[in-house]
Amino acid sequence: MKKLPYLILLFSLLVTFTACASKSGHKDRTIKSQPRLAKKKPSIAKKRPSRKADRPVARKTISPPVQNESRPLEKDEEMEAQIRKLEMALSITPQNPQILMDLAGLYYTLGDYLQNKDKTFSNAHIQNQFKATQMYDQAIDYAKQAVKSQPTNAPAYYLLGALYDKKEEGQVAMIYLGIAKTLFEKAGDSKRVRLTETTLNQIYKKYKPDSESSKKNNSSRE
Repeated sequence: MKKLPYLILLFSLLVTFTACASKSGHKDRTIKSQPRLAKKKPSIAKKRPSRKADRPVARKTISPPVQNESRPLEKDEEMEAQIRKLEMALSITPQNPQILMDLAGLYYTLGDYLQNKDKTFSNAHIQNQFKATQMYDQAIDYAKQAVKSQPTNAPAYYLLGALYDKKEEGQVAMIYLGIAKTLFEKAGDSKRVRLTETTLNQIYKKYKPDSESSKKNNSSRE
């Protein structure tokens, strides 16, 4: 009987121990049974490459200065270019009076330009004088073709008179100017009649001293 309280105490301790052990085992089972939550990894935002980075960087290049190879044409070169165009047109329509007159006028103007281009006593001046004479001869040729194509072409006769005056052939110049005056009178062009008369008077005065001096020389020889 004296051992009974001791046994009861031992039994109560055993019960409490088993109860505690069962509770701890139940907690372990619940902990093990619960699914483990996946740990979230810290998200590192990936930087998207910008579109500008994809494109190749255009390097600034310094372009060399543009050299203007074309130079402005001289007056004689412009006239020569016009002459070439007219001569091509004349090859298509030969004996065209208007084209012939245009060519004669251009050669006349080109001859004047070359004659007055360089008045110094240099080789260039001598060459220009020689070229001017060639231009006058070419102008005479075209003016005569215009007269042949159109015999009543008064301006062509007037141009021939002016061209022979350039060649210092006064008598021939006055003959052609006289024909031009007659044709202008028939056409009733009073303005050009007066112009032709003025030109005739100038040429007559220009060459008159030569004719008088030649007469004096002839009289002295006699």
